[in-house]
Amino acid sequence: MSKDIEKLNKEILVRLAKDPVFFCQKVLNFKPYWYQKMILQSKSRKIALCTGRQIGKTTALAKKVLHFAYTRANSLVLIISPSQRQSIEFLRRIKNDINSSELLRASIVRETQTELEIRNGSRIISVPASTDTIRGYSPDLVCIDEAAHFVSDEVYYEAVRPMLMHTKGSLILISTPKGKRGFFYEAFDKSKNPDFETHILPAIVTPEVVEKYKDWGLTKKDIGKPICPDISLQDLEAEKKAMDSLTFMQEYMAKFLDESLSFFPYELISSCVDKRLGDSEYGLPNKKYFVGVDWGRKNDSTVITVVERDEDNIVKVVHIKEFSKISYEVVLDYIINLFRRFPILKLFSDTGSGLSQIDRLKREGLPVFGIDMSLKRKADMFTYLRMKMERGELKIPHNLKLIDQLHQFRQEITELGNVRFKHPEGRGYHDDYVDSLALAVYATKTGYVKPFVRKVKKLFG
Repeated sequence: MSKDIEKLNKEILVRLAKDPVFFCQKVLNFKPYWYQKMILQSKSRKIALCTGRQIGKTTALAKKVLHFAYTRANSLVLIISPSQRQSIEFLRRIKNDINSSELLRASIVRETQTELEIRNGSRIISVPASTDTIRGYSPDLVCIDEAAHFVSDEVYYEAVRPMLMHTKGSLILISTPKGKRGFFYEAFDKSKNPDFETHILPAIVTPEVVEKYKDWGLTKKDIGKPICPDISLQDLEAEKKAMDSLTFMQEYMAKFLDESLSFFPYELISSCVDKRLGDSEYGLPNKKYFVGVDWGRKNDSTVITVVERDEDNIVKVVHIKEFSKISYEVVLDYIINLFRRFPILKLFSDTGSGLSQIDRLKREGLPVFGIDMSLKRKADMFTYLRMKMERGELKIPHNLKLIDQLHQFRQEITELGNVRFKHPEGRGYHDDYVDSLALAVYATKTGYVKPFVRKVKKLFG
């Protein structure tokens, strides 16, 4: 227990240690909602929480972490997030809570972007999802934030589970859902994980929620209302109109959707990820390179993808560049310079917004080809991309934007029986990374074009 807290009278001290809700109210001046109280007061060693967006799940978890660290001297809390940015952001929430309390503010002994040490000897460490960054710790509590969004289960099965078996520590998984896959989804399967306490909390109260949590004061009158009092039903209805129904069910209603809805299932994407791939600035003269360019419109980015094809027909993504709200002239200069850095044999560009840019690049004598993104062409392109992935002939870097867009990409059958490829409707969903990748991989399909061999050799001396 922190020395600052020890100054309180013994009765309050005992209650603070036993009751995390009282700790939040007394020390942090925070009044939790009923479901946040449920999270805070749970004594289960393993908890899995699947929730809709913006209901305050991370807020409750941050408070639970603080209570654990301050009331258990010399304890270690390990917070794991999908990326470095997310792990730093989570710890920043905890720091803000500490700084909001005069009682806790003076208790910090050591502070970095990724670690906090308090006067009672407890430490809170936040790390990205990598076995290399996690191994070696002996945590008393592990919190995995956005657990469904991990690219693979490697961190969980090869690092987290073994360390908890050794320390007999506690585990909390928390996330919005992301398909019926992975360790997070499996935590809700009682036949596989009977020891997990599980909760599914959608943004709008359903009859199932009322039935399960009626002991927390819910009644039939709450059905159809927002679960979080800070969110209005009007805002949720606006979100529902701004996206397709499946995305809303996943993001806000906390539904585990069938992976078959995605054209590129997570398992397939994960099998293509090669963490050894970096972002190359220069190519090798004896290698063959191909480029795909998806030109951004008003609200989209222009994305350029460079791939390398080896003698075994393995295609590797070696360079990705995104331009957001940048003039086409700047992008064109970048592409021209790209041909000086890589022996590029072919560049495929979409013609939707790129006709004038394609003409400009052709005037430079570069091997540029305009690809119309018709339904038939897109079907050929994305079918070929998926085939390369299924054959193990495509390797992509651990690029979170690319991975997320691949998984969000869907195919639909139109009323006329045609296949249509699209990303979910609504703000924040794009397919520029996917289109750029598909164009680059499609360019490798027929090899290089002989009339441009002389140009490539000239650029590389």
